[in-house]
Amino acid sequence: MPRATLKHSSRVTRKGDFERARKRGRTLGDDVLRFSVLSNGLEVTRLGLAVPRRGTAIERNRIKRVVREAFRLGRSRLPPGLDLVVSPRNFERACEFAEVVRSFEALATKLSKRSEP
Repeated sequence: MPRATLKHSSRVTRKGDFERARKRGRTLGDDVLRFSVLSNGLEVTRLGLAVPRRGTAIERNRIKRVVREAFRLGRSRLPPGLDLVVSPRNFERACEFAEVVRSFEALATKLSKRSEP
């Protein structure tokens, strides 16, 4: 069975890319997640995670795993060519997989409606 991993080319890794998305990008959010979105000029939508250092390392790592999985599952709903920096707004709710998937899908739907001509 093939591994369902998130490839390195699908991640925002450079500090400059994070800062550009945060400063110049559009912001969407709800009570669980916040998206900072900026066009990247590539054919692939990339995910960046910005999880602040509050809470325990266990909580932060769980949030990152859950958001990566929500991105992997909902990537087809997102328009191509974006840098998507995701931050949690509520640590307790962002640790729950169902809450994150619901939030991610709702924000992805909003984002794709905004980017349609």
